[in-house]
Amino acid sequence: MVRSLPAWVRRFGLLLGPEQWCLWCDPRPAPSATFPSQMVLNLPRGRYLIDMLDTEASAWVSRESAEGGPLVAALPYTASPVLVWIRSKRH
Repeated sequence: MVRSLPAWVRRFGLLLGPEQWCLWCDPRPAPSATFPSQMVLNLPRGRYLIDMLDTEASAWVSRESAEGGPLVAALPYTASPVLVWIRSKRH
């Protein structure tokens, strides 16, 4: 399901659902590079809404819409764990 993540991601977890997915990314301490910062997920063709939460700041830091098959989207580096909420726009 996860094809690639940025080099700054130390570990991650993924919850799968029929029309929603939740990706959690834990950053490496003091990574040598934070760019490029892109994720690639093997999701079916279609349009997706992607919201990203900085868990330390308790703030949504990014929102975008992207095409899947596979899904390619930015993954902002925040120096704290990031939660990515992905929803299909089919409904």
